[in-house]
Amino acid sequence: MKTVIVITWLIRLLLIFHFFYDGLIKLLDMQWFALWLKTIVGNIAVANVLTYAIPIFEVVTAILLVVQSLALRMLYAAFGFFIFMVSGIVVIFFKGVVIFHPYHTYWNKPEWNEVILFNISLAIIAFAGIIGLEYSPKQKQTKFAV
Repeated sequence: MKTVIVITWLIRLLLIFHFFYDGLIKLLDMQWFALWLKTIVGNIAVANVLTYAIPIFEVVTAILLVVQSLALRMLYAAFGFFIFMVSGIVVIFFKGVVIFHPYHTYWNKPEWNEVILFNISLAIIAFAGIIGLEYSPKQKQTKFAV
């Protein structure tokens, strides 16, 4: 069972890095992210809200993944977020609005199918973390996991 705990922690560390890096880059590159959202969403008011909501959600999720008592809830939130991203990309893709490259913080000018596969792989990783936390033996609850 020690292996399950280590693997679950590695999954959480990977997701912490992903969310913190992704949110921080979007906050630092706010103008480009806002322009991309306004183009993709079409509604300026909604795009303005999402410009701040998405990166703040990602940074807060990264911070809360460290707390042992909230880790399972945050893994569920991460899994839902990745599924939401994949379904949103698929809707945008089939709607026919894809005349430009998607916005992504890890590489320049990715293709839409690469972003879909990346988010699906992160959803699978988050799901593996959920399974690891749900079926691991209950540890002594501490405020922060070590």
